Amino acid sequence: MKKIVLSLCLFITACATVPNYEYKINSLIQNGKGKTIKIVAAEKSVLATQMKDFYRERLKNEGFKVVDGNANYTFTYGNDSQTWQTMQTVPTYGRTGVRSVNNYGTASTFGNTTYGSSTSYVNYDYGINGYQNVVVDHHFKSFMAIITDNKSKDVVYEATFVTTEYITDEEFMTYLKQVQNQYPMMLNTNVGLICYDYHCEVPHSPTLWGI
Repeated sequence: MKKIVLSLCLFITACATVPNYEYKINSLIQNGKGKTIKIVAAEKSVLATQMKDFYRERLKNEGFKVVDGNANYTFTYGNDSQTWQTMQTVPTYGRTGVRSVNNYGTASTFGNTTYGSSTSYVNYDYGINGYQNVVVDHHFKSFMAIITDNKSKDVVYEATFVTTEYITDEEFMTYLKQVQNQYPMMLNTNVGLICYDYHCEVPHSPTLWGI
């Protein structure tokens, strides 16, 4: 049994034109002018603290007053990573038969003796000649942030950033910050992105997001 790693680039035309990240915002509020908000992380870690500092500034820029006690809204965020394996049958390629055989020869005579040589060239057909089972690694990483109205208990804002690429938490958060700085925080958004070398952009020929 062989093992391969598949990052699910979703080849439709070419990997470079297929979004490998998705960023979504659904917001029922336009800004936080005159409102207070409390930031709560779903976990305690260095990255969570860094993201708290990042969102504190973003929320202030949206007009919210960030507080530690009672507030009009609560901003909650966290990330999740999943990895799993599946079995997949894939074709193997090689010789499938003989297309033709070409024989070439030479002969010469010296006295009563004839000398000769011959060479055969075989042309093969190539294609699928069997199948094999492989182990495929799948990856899914996501980040979600929500704003809850503490009076009505309704979720009034939701932002998600997801990928099926294998990537470290640090790299993922770097892309997240970059993307969120590119788009207004409270503007409804749904966009597929290509992220590589610490840079994210909308593909020139966008195709359907495939998650």
